[in-house]
Formats: sequence, structure tokens, C-alpha cells
Amino acid sequence: MLHITRTGQGISTNPFWNTNANANRSKVWAYGVRNSYRFNLRPAATSRTSAMSAGILEEVNVATRGANLGWPCYEGSARQGGYEPKSVCQTLYGQGTAAVKMPLYSWTHAAGSSAATGGTFYTGSSYPTQYQGAYFFGDYARAG
Repeated sequence: MLHITRTGQGISTNPFWNTNANANRSKVWAYGVRNSYRFNLRPAATSRTSAMSAGILEEVNVATRGANLGWPCYEGSARQGGYEPKSVCQTLYGQGTAAVKMPLYSWTHAAGSSAATGGTFYTGSSYPTQYQGAYFFGDYARAG
């Protein structure tokens, strides 16, 4: 996930800033994001992303400044078998699960789901107060 200026330069408050505004590293705000179908920003410097699956899981993530969301080494909160033998994943696994910001919510395709379709933060007043600021999302194939 990048955080850049209108001219494509990195921002000095980005977590991987290296004093070069043109360096790719200086543009990164969070990483390990998997096929985000959609994302939404929230003023508290977080975002919610809906990730489409590489295999069996869909997920909703909360990306925070400097977070590693785990892809390609994790799918949901499980190790992603296709990438597990790779050295980058073995290094990440060696750091423990605390090195990865695990999904807020994940689910399998077993019940006929197919694509997390992220939505929006609710800011209205029609629903009860417990829904104020809630993130609404669904699954394309489940119509819900």
C-alpha cells in the first residue's frame, strides 16, 4: 500500500522513508497486501482492505502504518502452502505471528463464497448506535 504525493514521490512520514522521495521504499505505507479488490480509508490513519483469495480464504484486513499483512506467506491466518518453502516466508515464519498483522476477519470458500467485496465505513444515523463507524463488507457470490 503506497502513500505518495500527487507527483508520485514518497512522504517523509512513511514508515520506510529512506530520505529519497523517489525511492520505491520511501513510498510504502504498509505491505504484504494480497489482491485488494477494494479498500477504504478511515481518518485514524488506518484502512480496511478486502483481499481476494489465492486459494481457499477471503479476508478483510486492517492496514496500519508499517504493517506487514503477510502476503504471500499467509492466506488468512494460515501459512500459504504454495509460498511456504520460499526463503522470504521461512524468515517471516521464524519471526512468529506477531510479525504479521493478521486479518480482522477471514472465511473459506466452502460455503460457496468467492470474493470479498469491501464496502464502506458507516457514518449515517439510520442504524442503531452500535453500527456507527462500523465497516460493512460482503462476498460477491453469497450476495451478503
